[in-house]
Amino acid sequence: ARSNQLRQIQIGGILAALVLFGFIIAYFLRQLRTLQRQESDLKDAKVETDRILETVNDGLFLLDREMKIGNQHSASLNRIFAAEELTGRSFLAILRDIVPEKTLTTVVDYLDLLFGDRANEQLIADLNPLDEVEVFIDEDSGEQRVKYLSFGFKRVSVDNAVAQLLVQVDDVTRQVKLANELRESNEQAQQQFDVLVRVLHVEPKMLSDFLDAAERGLGTINETLKERSIGHNNNLAKVDRIFREIHALKGDAASLNLSIFVDRAQEFEDELSRLKNQATLEGGDFLPLTIRLDEFMTQIASLRLLIGRLADLQALVANNRDDGAGLAGQAAAVESQIEGHLLNLAMPGTTSEFDRTLQDLASRIAVENDKQVIFYSEGEDHMAESIRSDVKDIIIQLLRNAVVHGIEQPTQRREQGKPSAGFVWASFEPEGDDLKVTFRDDGRGLDIEQLKRRAVEQGLASAAAVDAMSAQQAIALIFKPGFSTAHSVDDHAGRGVGMDVVAARLRSLGARIGIRNRPGRFCEFRMTFPRAVQVATYVAESAEG
Repeated sequence: ARSNQLRQIQIGGILAALVLFGFIIAYFLRQLRTLQRQESDLKDAKVETDRILETVNDGLFLLDREMKIGNQHSASLNRIFAAEELTGRSFLAILRDIVPEKTLTTVVDYLDLLFGDRANEQLIADLNPLDEVEVFIDEDSGEQRVKYLSFGFKRVSVDNAVAQLLVQVDDVTRQVKLANELRESNEQAQQQFDVLVRVLHVEPKMLSDFLDAAERGLGTINETLKERSIGHNNNLAKVDRIFREIHALKGDAASLNLSIFVDRAQEFEDELSRLKNQATLEGGDFLPLTIRLDEFMTQIASLRLLIGRLADLQALVANNRDDGAGLAGQAAAVESQIEGHLLNLAMPGTTSEFDRTLQDLASRIAVENDKQVIFYSEGEDHMAESIRSDVKDIIIQLLRNAVVHGIEQPTQRREQGKPSAGFVWASFEPEGDDLKVTFRDDGRGLDIEQLKRRAVEQGLASAAAVDAMSAQQAIALIFKPGFSTAHSVDDHAGRGVGMDVVAARLRSLGARIGIRNRPGRFCEFRMTFPRAVQVATYVAESAEG
């Protein structure tokens, strides 16, 4: 009985074990199916993730506390960084090769703030040093390409602690370049508008004459720069020739109150002064001048183009007005501003324009120097048209010198028994077959001792040489290149080229000059221009059409 009972217990235990084993097998089969389903889902998710990372244009990756790039990143990241393998690489090492060291130091500090728990992520977002940063990427061809990248950082927290940073990298090169082009276009348009506004006050004929003279002068400078010269002295002579041309151009611009061209000529003179002060002067030193010359010529050409377009606009408005179109009424405001200024630029000038231009110049220089000046001219009708431009340059230089150096301050003039306002006078009259031009101011005259002293200070003559000079020889010092009695440089004095320009113009025309001087009372220049030169010049210009 006990044996039977034992067998029954054994059979029961075996059956129970079989049932339990069946349950275990079923459980594991169910878990296996679950794992297989989860694995399939994970594979599908990975495929989707890979497709996303391969498709997005932005660079995406996770950055750990060791500043290393995670295992998963977008395919675009390789293209952006121009690198094949990025997994596990140091993010800072990559940046070190493409950004300046100063920027890299700032990035390290910024990332430390992001991995910290105290700094508010939203508050420090504006401090991002990699927001639209310029980088230099080495291409496979060996060339270095400039890009603009924008980095965005987002914290990834685990158990309320920052574990990683999700980094998004955008290549914004195209957007930045388009923005720069738009800004440059707006700046250029604004500059053109400013130029137009600043020349509208000039009479059409006078503006046209100035542009013609400016183009001739800049052309002469261009030819001078092309000349091959060897040795310091020859290069220095070249600088002096360029100085005379640009100074004359500046004088013309100042006479018409074209400050935009005065400023540009002043910058040109500053560069020339730097060259003159160099211990050695070589051909390569003239390169900055070619750049400034190109900018100057471009500005002149742009002004001509702008004037032409406005003239075309006025012609269009006039045609529409004749046809009875409504456009004329809408454009009346524009037409009223450009009419008489920009259309008939070939109208012959009048004598009053010459006199008025010099009067305006004298008044402006006087105001700038806290002086009072009255300018008067007569007989300019006697000038041949062929030499009018050269004579005008001469008178402008003499006028600037007279107001700056000759005419005294109002208080000084009253103490000497003179009127408060200085008087400057120019006359043009025929003398036989020649033209006689007299220019005189009632200022302090030429101080002979001061002329000698300044010549020594400027290294133009030795002390022994000036001591042996007569009064006439001392006066002749004013025509030496680089000589000036001014102790500072401004738009009208201090360069030492004003009277050098006068001497060059007189030589080119074969003219003679004499100077009468009475210290404390007046200084007078008498110039004689041969009629033969005027006729020869006129015939040559006529032959050229």
